[in-house]
Amino acid sequence: KKLKVSNPEVSFTGYTVTGNDRRNLKSYFLDNTDKVLRLKPFQTFLSIEFSTLGYSRTKDVDYQIRMKGKNINWDKIRKSRSLTITRLSKGWHHLEVRAVVDGRISPSVSSLEIFREPALWETIYAYILYCIIFITVFILFRNDYIKRQKEKNTLNIERFEKEHQQKLNAQKMRFFLNISHEFRTP
Repeated sequence: KKLKVSNPEVSFTGYTVTGNDRRNLKSYFLDNTDKVLRLKPFQTFLSIEFSTLGYSRTKDVDYQIRMKGKNINWDKIRKSRSLTITRLSKGWHHLEVRAVVDGRISPSVSSLEIFREPALWETIYAYILYCIIFITVFILFRNDYIKRQKEKNTLNIERFEKEHQQKLNAQKMRFFLNISHEFRTP
């Protein structure tokens, strides 16, 4: 006779994140009612523990995980009941975990929404400020360039006018010299 194996449901039991000083780790418990995990901007290290509570053969359970949206395939975790994520990016992440017992995949999927707040320099307001600064610097450099080009053009025009005036004066002088020469000679 073969025993019928029930499909256990996975529950998230706790998590560990970086503390306020960014060096020490702090651990917290999760209960089944927690569906959203909110992290501070500096908490980029996250370790999540999960288990099949109330299931007698927990040592025989393998797990499959995936970060929905980033990975369409399930990753296998053998007998390990935790997932560690380093360099967690800002924004929303959707973690899914399911149990595998004797090669049978449990149809129930446990999910946890993880939200890491963006750092001050990663917010939309910071990006708007970056754009304003970039545009302002661009406009200042452009105006300075246009001003220098105008000054350069003004100097070129003045030099051209001066050279033209000198040529005109030289032609006038030659003309008067020629006329005076004609008057003096019989």
